[in-house]
Amino acid sequence: MRKWRPYSALRSSVGLALPVVWAGLTGHTAWGVLAANGAMNAALPSMNSVPRRRIQVMLGVSASTALLGMLGVLVGQNILACTLVMTVLGMLLTVYGAAGPANFSVGVSSTTTFIVLTGLHLPPSAAPLSGLLILAGGLLQTVLLVVVWPIRPRRLERSAVAQVYHAQAALLAELPDTLSALPEAQSLQDAWAVLGEIRAQGWTDEHAALRHALRIAEGTRAALVGYVSADAECREQGHPLLAQQTGEVLAQALRQVEGSVRLGQPSLSAPTLARLNQQYDDLRHSPAGGLTRWTGLILNLLRELNRPQMQADAPRALAAAPSVWSALVKVPPLKWDSPVTRHAVTYGLLLGLLTLATRLLQVPHGYWLVLTAAVVLRQEYTTTLTRGVARLGGTATGVLAAELITLLVHPAAPHLAWWSLLGAFLAFALFPTGYAAFSAALTLYVVCAVAASGVAESTVIGLRLALTLLGGALALGAALLSPTGPSNGTREALRDAVSAQIKYLKTLRDLRRHTTAGAIAAASDARAHARERRLQAERTVQASRLEPRRRRRATPAALSGAQAQTYLQRLTENAALGLTLHASAVGRSRTQADPDLNAAIQSAHALLDELEGQSAMTETR
Repeated sequence: MRKWRPYSALRSSVGLALPVVWAGLTGHTAWGVLAANGAMNAALPSMNSVPRRRIQVMLGVSASTALLGMLGVLVGQNILACTLVMTVLGMLLTVYGAAGPANFSVGVSSTTTFIVLTGLHLPPSAAPLSGLLILAGGLLQTVLLVVVWPIRPRRLERSAVAQVYHAQAALLAELPDTLSALPEAQSLQDAWAVLGEIRAQGWTDEHAALRHALRIAEGTRAALVGYVSADAECREQGHPLLAQQTGEVLAQALRQVEGSVRLGQPSLSAPTLARLNQQYDDLRHSPAGGLTRWTGLILNLLRELNRPQMQADAPRALAAAPSVWSALVKVPPLKWDSPVTRHAVTYGLLLGLLTLATRLLQVPHGYWLVLTAAVVLRQEYTTTLTRGVARLGGTATGVLAAELITLLVHPAAPHLAWWSLLGAFLAFALFPTGYAAFSAALTLYVVCAVAASGVAESTVIGLRLALTLLGGALALGAALLSPTGPSNGTREALRDAVSAQIKYLKTLRDLRRHTTAGAIAAASDARAHARERRLQAERTVQASRLEPRRRRRATPAALSGAQAQTYLQRLTENAALGLTLHASAVGRSRTQADPDLNAAIQSAHALLDELEGQSAMTETR
């Protein structure tokens, strides 16, 4: 499990252990739980931030959760006030969270803290102390993670880039059983985000090498779309052994590059290059033409690892990443017809209605129902569906684990506090591995922490399972009833992505003609924009595939799933060629790449014409 992080988990768990130990020594269990909650909220969003930005994220989350925690205590005993504040906060924090990753972390942490504090029914007089304890826990965690145990230099950057290669090697290893033509996109986005954050705190030669390796990984990821299709074709033509051997050689090469990236020296070793060249030569004398083409494309990309990266590759002073402080005060414009606003209204109304229902029906620990809906419901239907299933499965696992501990060990309250720390440790360690595993560990932490405060264990276990299942179901229902679906935006997302790809290819043509610092910078900017649009198109197409057929039939203007997938594959294949040409754009003769570049531009224009032509036909029906 390469994403398993026991060392990071141990560091983060100490921030929770100190309040728990202090609470045990003083007899103030509730105080320790509040301070530990502040430490947990501060630690989680910091785990994917580079060192100098980590402190800004942690301080922002600590301050916001402390304020919202105080507000939750103040309105917690008033049904009307609690419902109204929950509705308004849900809407505002959802809009605020759409401004960026840091804002999203603040919004989620603040929303969940407010929900939990309203559910504890503390007297209003306890609001100042509750806020101070949450703030103290967050500040303690910040000091421990930033000052006492700072992360090793460049470990996060290396790991982020290496994970992209790891995902690609995993895809090749799963052939022909894989159901996806692309590795997951999250690792690529995370890696670019991490390297983008580095711009705000300095740039080294190693960062330039990592950026060079990530550009190549982006190209190989795009090329894998065509490769997977060619692999399937090769197997259907009766050459499964050839396809298997080629996939194994490529997977081994990607794993070797992954290892070199983790050491901070991205490169393709001589033995690995020799094996790749030998396999490519074998393919050239075989009938597997498609597999030969895509293997050669990936080989050419990987060869670029051993070439010097482009001049002027370090970020320009004017392009430095904005600080977290500027991002935290950024609020997206409120447009009543935007998807963000519509989702915010749905989100706020759902949380408000659930709060009102649980209060009127006097559901014990009803805030768990609201909390589950708040965590599961997202703007993207796919995210809501996958997160909902993962959370429900993870919660059931965590509840069963807590029940086994209760039945087999019969721990007293102090011992339950230590079991909660085990759950916190596992939550931190499993944080990057997947939402289901993280949710299971977090459930164990919450169940044991609440039980340590004096609530009957069996009551907590049964209620949490029932309310979580119901909350997840209601969140999925709200997503289904949303007035807009992902299939509505597939054509628009693909058009935007193809338009951005055309602009990118034209900047490459300019770069071929004039290899200047300005041309290199323009190509880099256009590449980033094209990547952003392409990943958005991927997410939209994948989301539309999971959309219920009933809704898809109700939106005849939308592309069918097969059409969208075909257009996406053509776009990604075009991107793979463009990224290959970009990797070799400097230091090569102009005539060598221009024919392929012109062909790529013409192909992208043809794809855009088809998308626009189909849109015009739909509008005339």
